[in-house]
Amino acid sequence: MLMSGSARSSRRNSPTHCFLPYGAELIRQYRKCHRKRWRSFLSPGRSSVFYKDPSSSSCMSLTVARMKRDDSASNLPHNETARQGKGYVTEHHGVWDILFMNEDYRMQLRRLIDDLPKSLPSFYQLVYDIYSLSPVLFILFCASQLWSNCQGAINLHFSSELLRVIEFCLKEGVSDYWSVGRSISMRLITVAFAGCISWYNERLLSRMRRRIISHFELRLMKAKLSHDLAKSGSAAHQINVTSHQAWSAFDEILRFVGWIVDALSQFTLIIHLARRNGGPFFALLCIIKPIVSTISRQSLWDKICIVKQTNEQYIRMEALTALTGKQYRQDVISGDLQDYIMAEYKSASQSFGDTSDADPWSLYEQFRSPFPEMTMNILGDLPVLYCAFLALTNPKNVSFASIAILQESANSMSWSVEVLVKGLDRFRKSLKQIRELYDAQKPSSDPTGGDRPPVGTNDATEIPGGMGFEFRDVSFMYPGSQTNTQALSNINLTIKPGQFVVLVGTNGSGKSTLVKLLARLYQPPETAAGGDDDDNDVLVAEPGATTGEMFIDSQLATSYTESSLRRSMAILSQDNLIYPGFSLGENIGLGYTPLLSDADATLEAADKAGATEVLKRMKNGVDTVLDPMSTHYSFNVREQEKGHPLKEVLKELRRPVEVSGGERQRIVAARTFMRFKSGKIRLLAVDEPSSALDAEAESALLENLLKERAGKTIIFVTHRFGKLTRQADLIVCLKEGKIVESGTHKELMKIDGEYKKLYDIQASAFQDDGTGIDS
Repeated sequence: MLMSGSARSSRRNSPTHCFLPYGAELIRQYRKCHRKRWRSFLSPGRSSVFYKDPSSSSCMSLTVARMKRDDSASNLPHNETARQGKGYVTEHHGVWDILFMNEDYRMQLRRLIDDLPKSLPSFYQLVYDIYSLSPVLFILFCASQLWSNCQGAINLHFSSELLRVIEFCLKEGVSDYWSVGRSISMRLITVAFAGCISWYNERLLSRMRRRIISHFELRLMKAKLSHDLAKSGSAAHQINVTSHQAWSAFDEILRFVGWIVDALSQFTLIIHLARRNGGPFFALLCIIKPIVSTISRQSLWDKICIVKQTNEQYIRMEALTALTGKQYRQDVISGDLQDYIMAEYKSASQSFGDTSDADPWSLYEQFRSPFPEMTMNILGDLPVLYCAFLALTNPKNVSFASIAILQESANSMSWSVEVLVKGLDRFRKSLKQIRELYDAQKPSSDPTGGDRPPVGTNDATEIPGGMGFEFRDVSFMYPGSQTNTQALSNINLTIKPGQFVVLVGTNGSGKSTLVKLLARLYQPPETAAGGDDDDNDVLVAEPGATTGEMFIDSQLATSYTESSLRRSMAILSQDNLIYPGFSLGENIGLGYTPLLSDADATLEAADKAGATEVLKRMKNGVDTVLDPMSTHYSFNVREQEKGHPLKEVLKELRRPVEVSGGERQRIVAARTFMRFKSGKIRLLAVDEPSSALDAEAESALLENLLKERAGKTIIFVTHRFGKLTRQADLIVCLKEGKIVESGTHKELMKIDGEYKKLYDIQASAFQDDGTGIDS
């Protein structure tokens, strides 16, 4: 009978299991507790290729042993060598090639020792933070966990006392009511107390988990929200840990400590029980099996590995099977491919033969001979053989109760040590997770802005005529860019306060990137003009970095506080989204949170954005949630017959509301109009906000946005710029990240350059002769 570790532990601590002294019960308890996952030195027939650093004296050492089955050789190219100074092993199993680092338990232990000095300070900080959340709850939780790990040995001790008393009574033919009653009482008290502790521990566990997750969620949320777009897209600043990992790491470390306590308590009990019969030697016999199995075991779960399919016939069959999917049905029918698919699959299947396509984890763990399993079973029976030896050599001092208890102790000790040793690498990974958790919360060393508030952001300051900008030799490349091409290159541009500016150009010309820099979504350059650094003239923008100089109202952009700049800007972009889990009214109101609950302000903003009809069409109006968060699960409901009561309930639960892309853009635009109500907006940047709107709706939206021009600098990015450019104070034409032309509509039409070409292309659609408009 196979039994999981948790089930086995639970059964081991049950009163019935530890009370019964009969041999049949003891034999059942000695069955294997869980799957063996080791590979010993007695596993011939494995095919392996070991690659070493090409620069070493022996460029490649290749050892191939006979495989169990005559599978094809690995398809690993010779140029897929390891990094310099590192080696990896390639093994072929069924349809898989498994590439993994050639490591054993000693390397895992060495990594743990190396990581401890770096990770322990973070662990101490975690313990302090959790303790600070609720000292009483923390102490009670740790105490209950400690008891849970010791109760197995305690229960076994009282069981042994009870069995000895019963055996004495049976052997001597006397009735010792006091001794039997005392042993039974102690046993029952410990069992009842263990149940109470287990019940209480479950409730403490839930409370501790919720508090820890909430605490670290807020801290990680603060760290994530402090990142601009460059840091959010940068691998160096990526936050890959979650608040749930804080709890799981703490829980895993606590489990590991518990396993140590469990193993020590079992070891102490064995020495105590067998002190007259070679206790330490018997304890050594109990731990031989888990130690040997851990040293010799091979499991992919503990390895750094890559698994890839290499059997061409298997890949072919997978591709043919995919063609039977619903999404390809029309193409298959119209192309009359049914017979071809069937014939190809049959041919590939015959070529594939009986090659195993089981998962690589189980294939890797399969033994190539029965000897490792036989060896481990014999090692597991050493404690039983020792008990038999004692019964033969010293029958007077060995009793049936002693043999039963020692055998059960051997099982418990073996399990505890095996779990402890296998948990070493998980313990190390948990410590590393905690270190990463605190590293993610550290403030960035990069400056995030100065301390100067922009003019007009103070309530007591009269708002001037918009925000002025100046770019001097600004270049920019997106973080994570796989090309050497800069998104912006040597930009020199001046935008006067209150100007209406239109950015034009083809796709990828840098229009949206320029808007993002203006809105401080990416960090502007930090070096002021006139510096003494001779390298300033040769700066090249690296991914996520900006070079050159950017000024806002004649001051360096980095001299302003980011929060005050954000309050003075409104950005309406094609990238803006509906916030999931928030109602339509909240989505609009979040443009200016002080008026979030003001229904009149919300409806007014929706009217200006043309979203009123969208709200009226919804059953719940402004309270409609387009994209609700997942709030329910169902099991075995969908396959029930029509009319099933729970199926009807499932239909009534919240689900996404389907709306068009244009309707979503209207809601997003209403959020921008709501933002205007703060009275502090000095820059309005509009980047293709109407790509999904019809011509009439787009015209109305743009007209309403221009009505908000008073006291603002307005920057528009749109491909359909015909009407806008005639009204613009400045048109900036970009191409391949560079400004090729700038001026008014009339000035640029006279130049007969890039802008006129783009304008004529649009105008030709409305002219019979296709010659465009000259003005």
